[in-house]
Amino acid sequence: MVRLGASKKTIAALLCISTVFVIFILNSQLNSSTRRRIRYETRHTLSVPLTLNLSKNVTILRLPDANNRIHRYKLERIDEEEEEEEDYWRDEEEEEKEMRNLREGAAEEQFEIRADEAKKNSEDGLKVKEMPNQTVDREPQVNRPPQTNSKDMQFKHQALNISKEGNYLLQVSDPRYGRMIGKVLSKLPKDVRKDMTMNIRMVESRTRMDFMKLPTNKQWEVILRVYASKGYKQRFPDVINIGVKKSGTNALGFFFPQHPQIVHSIGNEVHYFDWMYEKGLSYYKSRMGFAKPSMLAFEKTPRYFVTALAPKRILADLPTKPKFILCVRDPISRLISDFRHESELKLRREFKSNRLKYASRTGQFEGERLKREILDKFGHVNGSNEMVDTSVFVKHYKNWLQYFPPERILVIDQVKMEKDVYAEMKRLEEFLELEPFFSPSMFYFDPAKNGICMREGHLPNRNCPAKSTPSVLPKAIIDPETLAKLKEFYRPFNQEFSQLTGMSFSWAN
Repeated sequence: MVRLGASKKTIAALLCISTVFVIFILNSQLNSSTRRRIRYETRHTLSVPLTLNLSKNVTILRLPDANNRIHRYKLERIDEEEEEEEDYWRDEEEEEKEMRNLREGAAEEQFEIRADEAKKNSEDGLKVKEMPNQTVDREPQVNRPPQTNSKDMQFKHQALNISKEGNYLLQVSDPRYGRMIGKVLSKLPKDVRKDMTMNIRMVESRTRMDFMKLPTNKQWEVILRVYASKGYKQRFPDVINIGVKKSGTNALGFFFPQHPQIVHSIGNEVHYFDWMYEKGLSYYKSRMGFAKPSMLAFEKTPRYFVTALAPKRILADLPTKPKFILCVRDPISRLISDFRHESELKLRREFKSNRLKYASRTGQFEGERLKREILDKFGHVNGSNEMVDTSVFVKHYKNWLQYFPPERILVIDQVKMEKDVYAEMKRLEEFLELEPFFSPSMFYFDPAKNGICMREGHLPNRNCPAKSTPSVLPKAIIDPETLAKLKEFYRPFNQEFSQLTGMSFSWAN
């Protein structure tokens, strides 16, 4: 304590004024946003030492009085953040919405935090009240050399160092990447889980912060280091599911990565070669899963198939020679499903407050809406409509054949996929020269889900593919006249596609 040449009463008065001043400062922070970080430091302008004991739920403020007694003030954490609103839409819709927002130029927020600030950060919303009759004798402070934690030093000086140069995840701290980190941590391989847990605890102990509240680039630094120590790394994909949208790509993306040699990208769809191309290859690699040399990296973006520049970009940019999976479906059924999907995306936020409004819609009503969208003013099928054009498989397939030979593209018919998932998974194993893994006993039909699932024991969380469309709107019912026009429109395209692929489709004639 600073020695003051004054009476004890004067010192006590000064201390009281200082205490009131400190409490006033803390109370003023209650009116600020709950998302603002407050920094409490030992550096201050008071004439007495001020110490903070940080803990998970409570912070203790200690102030000495004139008699060298410590008065303790309890700072209780008040969590005023709103809970995230439950969203019944699945991951595919959420990521598609997120990609669209990014495409429109949503600014990336940068978060910088200094090491000393990370040690002393405390959440907003602290309520101050004095703890009555709780005083302790103040012990003299002794300058001790900082203790070295052997585990901490081992963590800092691991043989494998992660360079920030060229690593998108370490250069950019974006709050949206917190969701990616959650996906990575929820699917840790067995040989990584123990080390990841140990290193996260070390970071939390050193920074006195919850790991998930650190800037995302700091979290990625830990994750990348642990994975690298086990021989995993992010690399460009060896196999890409390029489409077609609403043709069973979601089911394939669920079953196929169950093979131990297949590593799915982080998140459902990457959208690099269509929407996010300007971000560069460093960004693309950052969205890939962590794979060992014996594994194959896999990503799925159905929109690549209809993006004219996608095959040219892949050929020019990827140092690997990836193979491709193309899922196809009856063009008319695909069109109807696509229309339902896009309609629900448009009303996804409005639906929650207008459920009764949309519950009154019928299949015939949706059929009329679809008819008005796909037919021109003369009553002909509008081939320039995006949903109609997506089902013209042969047009887009020819574009891909300009850059890649047909031997690099495996075509999967959704009809055959639904009848025998095992047979299609075996085709994939042979196509990619994988070790045999799938067996017929793994798959079964679930009447409640009205689809194919995997038996318990093969998946940690769920056994059935999630629906990519919640189906809150009824399926459009097309009148016979419009249906006939669609069949006539697609017939020549279907036949040519069948000839090019050398496959027979039930919907080709």
